[in-house]
Amino acid sequence: MDNESAFEMLNVIYQASVASGERERFDALLALLRQRQPDVYAHDAHFYAGWLISNALAAGRIYFSTWDSERNNFVLYRVTAAPGAKPEALLTNVRQPRAAPGGTRLAVRNASGSEIGLATITATGETLRRVTTFAEDGIATWSPDGLEWVFASNREGDRRWRLYHAWAEGTEATEYIVFGRSPAWYPGKNIAYDGCDDEGNRCGLWQMTPDRGQRTPLTDVAGDTSPAWAPGGSRLAFMSSQRSGNWDIFVRDTKTGKISAVAASPGIEGLPTWSPDGRWLAFVSDRDGAWAVGVARPDGSGQRKLFNLGGPLEGQIAAVTDADQHGWTWESMAWGP
Repeated sequence: MDNESAFEMLNVIYQASVASGERERFDALLALLRQRQPDVYAHDAHFYAGWLISNALAAGRIYFSTWDSERNNFVLYRVTAAPGAKPEALLTNVRQPRAAPGGTRLAVRNASGSEIGLATITATGETLRRVTTFAEDGIATWSPDGLEWVFASNREGDRRWRLYHAWAEGTEATEYIVFGRSPAWYPGKNIAYDGCDDEGNRCGLWQMTPDRGQRTPLTDVAGDTSPAWAPGGSRLAFMSSQRSGNWDIFVRDTKTGKISAVAASPGIEGLPTWSPDGRWLAFVSDRDGAWAVGVARPDGSGQRKLFNLGGPLEGQIAAVTDADQHGWTWESMAWGP
């Protein structure tokens, strides 16, 4: 039994025992491993088991998209939030997943020529409805009741980024709100986004009330983007290219305004998303030389790679113009129940 096999076996056993409320059975099987494979246990299995117990992740699934060079398009995957879990392909031509409250639906950007625009799908990959019809539309965020969206688009002739409102059922025309991009709807309150003031100054992260009556700045660094509210809204995670000289993950405390680094390395860290219980952040990283998904606690502790993505985060979509390709920073992940 090699190291990887020992870890995969322990992970499967541990997750099953936790789900069924039978931790005692895991402890018994661990003792059996120690007895039958003492060398493996002494060198590796004991460490892996300890990590699993002390760093058990919240239940749920992570959704992400990567570029498939053979299919020549994006593929949407879902994967159990556990070390070593194997991603499952759901749909092609789909990217930028955002989970609805409750996790039964996803907002996605469809890159298929006949269905291009934003759409809703089930958490198992079944298409429900097309909501918008512009190739430029993307990064939809759900209202707390799951009925409304705010999304970003540069669909207008001046190609400036704007936020728009839409109904998730696709029953009414979209409505312009404000200049900005990368929206994230606070659980019950404000909408955070990447933008500037009315004169195009003080760029960074902003928030606005759902009635659009008030806008206030959250940060003043232009490289701050991809905001993600923690469940309950006590913290706001985001990525930035101008705070440490590289793309890294940061968290802002909602009450104090204090900003602290969560994941920072010589590589890239980005696209943060919260676990359903708010105890963990998942993010993409290339710190080991290839794109992977890692996790960390909001204070930066407990960092670990979960799995390799298996492909790049960007590619050349045939149905989208070169000006609208944008790259990996225009992607997103979702962590649902």
